[in-house]
Order: sequence, then C-alpha cells, then structure tokens
Amino acid sequence: MGISFIFRQTGRDSMYKTWHASRDHLFMYVYSGEGAAVCSEGAFTIKPGSLLFICAGCYHYTLPGDPSEYVRSKIIVSPDKFSSLLSLIDDASLREVFSRKSFVCTLIPEREREGVEKLFSSLSGCAGRAGELALLSGLMKLMYLAATFRADSLPSASGITAEAVAHINKNICSDLDVGSICRAVGVSKYHFCREFKKNTGLTVMEYVLKTRLVLAKNELEKSDLSVSQISEKCGFSSVSYFCRVFKKEEGVSPLRFRVLSAPSPPDPARRSEK
Repeated sequence: MGISFIFRQTGRDSMYKTWHASRDHLFMYVYSGEGAAVCSEGAFTIKPGSLLFICAGCYHYTLPGDPSEYVRSKIIVSPDKFSSLLSLIDDASLREVFSRKSFVCTLIPEREREGVEKLFSSLSGCAGRAGELALLSGLMKLMYLAATFRADSLPSASGITAEAVAHINKNICSDLDVGSICRAVGVSKYHFCREFKKNTGLTVMEYVLKTRLVLAKNELEKSDLSVSQISEKCGFSSVSYFCRVFKKEEGVSPLRFRVLSAPSPPDPARRSEK
C-alpha cells in the first residue's frame, strides 16, 4: 500500500538507543514522555505534543528519558508515495520544507493537540483503499501543522548527554576525546562519563566511533568518494583503522559494503516485456 499506521505505541522500541535509518519516511506524534531525538542536524527536545518528520535514509537516534512513559503514534510512508503526495500540494513553501529537510521537529501548541489526537484516533481503524486515502489525507494535515509551527532554529535538547551529543555531531570530523568533550559541556570527566553511559548504554568514545561509522556508511551508499577520502572526512585517524573497525562492525569491508548497498540494475527481461 505504501503507507501504514501505528496507533499509540508504548514503551521501548527495537531501535532504542541505536543509530538507525529507515527506507520509508516517518511522521511521529508524541502523547507522553520526554527525551531527545538526535540526528546530524543536532539534538532536539521530545515532549508531549512533539510532531517529528524523519526522512527516509536519515540516520537518527532517540533518547527517551523513561521508555515506559514514551507513547507515540506513527504514520510510515514510502518515498514514492510521499513524492506523489507532495506533487499534489499547491503550497510551494510546504513542498520546500519536506523536499529539503531530512528532519523536522515541531511542538504543536496545546490548543491544537486535541485535534491532532482526534485525527490519529480516527485513523486507527483504517483499512483497504478507503483507509489509504484517509491516511494520505491525515498525513497532509500533519504536514501543514509541522510546517506551520516549525521554527527555523529549535532549542537543543537539555541535559548533559544531549549537549554532548550535539557537540560530537557538530565536531565529528575533528579530533575528539573525553577531555575536550567535557570541557565543551562544562562538567567533570567522572560525572560526565557516568551520565553518558547511563543514558546511552555506550561509553563516550564508543558513541563517537558508532557515529563516525554511520556517517561513513552514508557516504559509501550515496557518494563516489574513495575509502581513504571517506575515512578522512568522517574523522578516522587512518584508513587502516577505518577498514578494521568497519569490518568488525558490519562484517564486510567498506568496498564490499558499497557493492552490496548499490541499487540493483533493471532486469532486462522485465524491460523487454514493456
């Protein structure tokens, strides 16, 4: 169908505290729970009333403060279906937001939240062709809300961990160590390392490494840069170190990963049938 719906998902999801990207676009509305959403653009606050758009292929990471309180509804739509929907929208500024932005985080004003929650409730019984049309209509309303209340510069998520994550993301191609990160966020090394591990499940430098690997995978999939260029661009100390840790993490070399990630060529037999 190209579009699906998850109503009031509660608690920890399978990708909790893990960098990941989806092949589909995601719209998510948060009913309760607070925390942070992290992407290459920074760390953004999640709280009741947050409406997020996460583009297909956008690596991101969620840090709900208490996963048991994290309640959200989601609309998941394929890039092809979403592109078709965008082409039907007359508002050029709205198309601009969702054509260029990979991550949009909006806080819906309290006066609008009841309407949003009623919209999601009405979609919970959708099925078949009529259900798909209802989902597309609901999605368009959410897009208008997200664009209307989106700020050009949203406040970063508060807290030591979110501040550190934002600093790491901004400086990922530079030399990073625990000491420099602690100085950037203004806390002692012991307190910082303990808090960071508690909130993310990773040490600071494990997080730095995983972030660099995520960026490297993105470059391998989407660019023509050589392995050595990607290694340097993503902040690895040497090509040999990059290749070693990449293979340990992914099970294949960077070059092999690029080959496996390449889109399949059109099937000549199917082309001749048309």
